Amino acid sequence: MLEHPPQRIGFAVTSWFLAVAGGVLAYLFGSAAAASTDSCLPDETLFPCTETGRQVVFWLPISGWILAILFGWLVGAQLIRHRKPRWPAIPAGVVVHAAGMVADWFAAVR
Repeated sequence: MLEHPPQRIGFAVTSWFLAVAGGVLAYLFGSAAAASTDSCLPDETLFPCTETGRQVVFWLPISGWILAILFGWLVGAQLIRHRKPRWPAIPAGVVVHAAGMVADWFAAVR
């Protein structure tokens, strides 16, 4: 039976933990951003107050979370290909996730 080095197990545990935590955070942030539009009046035409705006502010953090996972995976694959440690892929994914959250913040603020 093959045994995995502790570095691989630590990377996998860290990646899965951050993926689950990021998903929960993205869902909660998107829900809060969509709920922030409840105070909109029916005749308001600001972007977050439209139906499209509500959908965007809900789905943008979740989309950013998915992109962060994919980007982190691609960075990790390139690092493995060049025989370098995969750990820099984690901050790369975190930066992409944070960019999605910041973009959602600016979309939701009116």
